[in-house]
Amino acid sequence: MDSPLLVAQKLSSSTHYHGNESIYHVYPRDCTPYEARFRLASPILPTAFLLRDLQDVTLDFGGGTLLLHGKTQPFVIENCLNIVIKNVVVCHDRPSFTELEVIEKGDDFIRVKPNHHHPCRVEDGKLIPTSEYWENTNLDRTNMFIQSFDSDTRDGLGSPLCMIGKTIHRDPKFPFNVNQYVAYQDGDAIILKGPVFDCYKVGCILALGHESRDFSSVLVKESENITLDHYRVLNGAGMGILPIHSKDLTLNHVDFKYDNASQGIISNHADAIHAFACSGRLDIIDCTCEGMIDDALNIHSQFYLLDSFQGKTVRLETRSPGVPTYCTIFGIGDTIGIHDGNTMDIEREYTIVDKRIIDNHFMELDLDAPIADHAIGSLVENLTAQPDITIRRSTFDKANSHLRFQSSGKILIEDCRIGLPILLTGDASYWYESSGIKDMTIANTTFASNKARIRITPEIMPSDREPYYHKNIRIKNCTFESCNPIEGSYADNIVLENTKQAQGKTMTLKLTNCGKVQADGCIIERHVETKQSLRVN
Repeated sequence: MDSPLLVAQKLSSSTHYHGNESIYHVYPRDCTPYEARFRLASPILPTAFLLRDLQDVTLDFGGGTLLLHGKTQPFVIENCLNIVIKNVVVCHDRPSFTELEVIEKGDDFIRVKPNHHHPCRVEDGKLIPTSEYWENTNLDRTNMFIQSFDSDTRDGLGSPLCMIGKTIHRDPKFPFNVNQYVAYQDGDAIILKGPVFDCYKVGCILALGHESRDFSSVLVKESENITLDHYRVLNGAGMGILPIHSKDLTLNHVDFKYDNASQGIISNHADAIHAFACSGRLDIIDCTCEGMIDDALNIHSQFYLLDSFQGKTVRLETRSPGVPTYCTIFGIGDTIGIHDGNTMDIEREYTIVDKRIIDNHFMELDLDAPIADHAIGSLVENLTAQPDITIRRSTFDKANSHLRFQSSGKILIEDCRIGLPILLTGDASYWYESSGIKDMTIANTTFASNKARIRITPEIMPSDREPYYHKNIRIKNCTFESCNPIEGSYADNIVLENTKQAQGKTMTLKLTNCGKVQADGCIIERHVETKQSLRVN
């Protein structure tokens, strides 16, 4: 069935909604309150289009702009099947970030001028972002990036963290250095007194990501066969495109980019694409991810810890600061693996029969078989939540961040342009993001900056049975600007084939505790370390 596309309308299954407006204004009064269930004290997110328990729905905006007023988000897709959102530009009236142009710097201060689309004021040493609908007086207790970008090339120059206020309130568990600034009004400009880094150059743009990351441009939860087609994010909030525990996703011409329509050089407050515990296939085709304040791309699952077990029931703990159990990655019918401690040895696999969330940190799973005698504290991961990833003809650039890949599914990246590092991580000590690469091919791709290289940085304990975390990494017919295309540790079967440095220089691979490596024409620099323990959260 065909139907006109209207703001604040109730959506139905088996319907193609089509719009012909140039701008769709969305005000808080038009939105549906959505309980995100990210954690026990769950935020209520005003949502323009809430698709829940629907199937076979298309929202075609006909090239129109969805202009969001106040703290609102455009789309939530929850427990849905066969959904398409297409031909839309997402724009906020006041972004959840602030751009500041550096117009002067001294030994202990920078003088900045806010972007006129990002109004703010100064009060008692605090910088207060403002809009018609809200203001934020909590920058003295908010860990936020104060990232630096070249105003001409838009390349990232650095990414310190900060709070702004005469007195700041640091989280003692936060493991990264947070710099303190005090704000003073200076006519139309603002003076920030505090550390001055080399990346703070006169004329550069500083970007503050100060609002909640609970918002997103599209949240997809527990859904299947979801397509975003010609979807532009002009100034997105939070995690951009955020699928969680969903299956079969297609992103076609999803763009975070800079052009004449842009209101500044920043496109998104945090990650552009963040796929969490998904399965099936994840296709990213003809997309652009530039100008985001955090990762261009992060695809991962999650390690939980075995807290206790009895009979066929296990109690699991999450220690990730970003993933409470309410943002669960486990589904009935999924297969889990319980590891031997914090090694990559999976002692046994089980199928989930039922699940119960206890609180923000603990949950229980009922399994299909009695639990073997596993060590308390062992890693537990969802072996089903490992998507096959295909990325074609896409660009990832103009940021201070990375592309993170953590999936044991098949990964193919081809005909792309990448100006950022690719990180093959695996964290069993702070973020607890899994899993190991088992089959990755990067082909016909240009790594277009000196920082665009492959870094392999897992945090696991090697064992005699499983000494490596990432395996089977093939680089074919690629060009690197860097002379060090791959560096890292605990990987096996690395192949560079018909791959060259852009100026014809010899390339060197710097590897620690790695296995088989084939890299014709390259120097392979091997190192050995003895790992005693992991960094503990």
